[in-house]
Amino acid sequence: MLRGYTVKLYPSRTQQELLGKHFGCVRWVYNKLIEINQKKYHRTGKGMSGYDMQNMLPGLKKQYPWLAEVAAQPLQIVCHNLGSAYTGFFRGQSRYPKRKKRGRGDSFTCINDSWIDNWHVRIPKVGKLRYRGGDQPEGKVKRITIRERAGKFYASVLIDTSDEEPPSRDPSHILGLDLGLSHTI
Repeated sequence: MLRGYTVKLYPSRTQQELLGKHFGCVRWVYNKLIEINQKKYHRTGKGMSGYDMQNMLPGLKKQYPWLAEVAAQPLQIVCHNLGSAYTGFFRGQSRYPKRKKRGRGDSFTCINDSWIDNWHVRIPKVGKLRYRGGDQPEGKVKRITIRERAGKFYASVLIDTSDEEPPSRDPSHILGLDLGLSHTI
């Protein structure tokens, strides 16, 4: 069973700068890929999938060397998130993806090479970040999402606890009472 929880991070000054670079690069790649996808769609009538966008990342890193300062995985995840956003739009399930703005919902996600112990959260190319915020459930870390809100940093951790789902009850044993009635007829 998957279980998620959030902890407050206490990064050092250099780690704050690295987190800021991650937020900026993820936002820039997202906006750049929207621009590239729009141009391709107007030229050919076809959009790009998340994998097509992910395959463009090495070329973008050569063209913009500062993208190599951050971990590759958050950039790959943002490609797939944008691909899912386009898929939802073309199916009529959501709106057209909008460009991201600085300071609004800054976040990035890591899947591999990330872990959490009793005192630290490890993020690739950032290092160990101290945290406080409750008991850590046992299990395998599936995903860690780092967010910034009002100058504070938080990590949302999704863990597979490998517990079984709680057993469901037989509907014949469920009793429902409506106590909102003043009298019965």
